[in-house]
Amino acid sequence: MTQVHVVYAHPSPNSFTHEVLDAFLSGLADAGHTATVSDLYAMKFPAGAHR
Repeated sequence: MTQVHVVYAHPSPNSFTHEVLDAFLSGLADAGHTATVSDLYAMKFPAGAHR
């Protein structure tokens, strides 16, 4: 079993990108792996680079 951490960033939960995330997580679970997800938009992660 492998632990996978996914960093995800898309503003819409109805996007194709979110569907890909769901399919990926489902495939991992089907293969017996576990996963955690960091949703950068849900975390209100700042999008711009700062100096």
